[in-house]
Amino acid sequence: MTDRTRRVIVDTDTAGDDTQALLLAAASGRLAIEGVTICAGNIEFDRQVENAKYTLGLAGIADSVTVYEGATEPLLATHDYADYVHGEGGLGGDRFPSTGVPSGDQYGPDFIVERAREHPGELTLVCIAPLTNVALALQREPDLGDLLDEIWVMGGNANYVGNVTPAAEYNFWVDPHAAKKVLADLDVTLFD
Repeated sequence: MTDRTRRVIVDTDTAGDDTQALLLAAASGRLAIEGVTICAGNIEFDRQVENAKYTLGLAGIADSVTVYEGATEPLLATHDYADYVHGEGGLGGDRFPSTGVPSGDQYGPDFIVERAREHPGELTLVCIAPLTNVALALQREPDLGDLLDEIWVMGGNANYVGNVTPAAEYNFWVDPHAAKKVLADLDVTLFD
């Protein structure tokens, strides 16, 4: 790590696009991944967890970065997968064997809150999944936004046509209630 290294927690639903993001983050030399939290999204939850562990193994950081399992369903909405985009296993048609790597003991939203409290102003939360884990973390810690350095969100479609419907981007579409809460209560940098 250098003085310019940004400490991040990555909240993901670990299908093809998110595995690429994790690999790039690990290889960048500019980000230190403090933990990975998994949120219900693209494919079956257990597969998302294994994809994250597999990806961290490919990046050579599985021993130093823990995967924490979070929300397995959206807050209120019916859960719709995107396996028609990413394949049944989330990585095209491939389903890799179990890594045997254990998940962290904490619930994903609790990990986000605890780490933010332990390191106020030092962490960036990178959200590349539906915002369910973040909304749950915010319920547990209303001052979450003050505890984090920055919150980056991949979601919404203010400038483009949606990727699920003409008006909806997948991460916000899967859990619109979580997206509404997070956008209303936190100052985020939105990447659409």
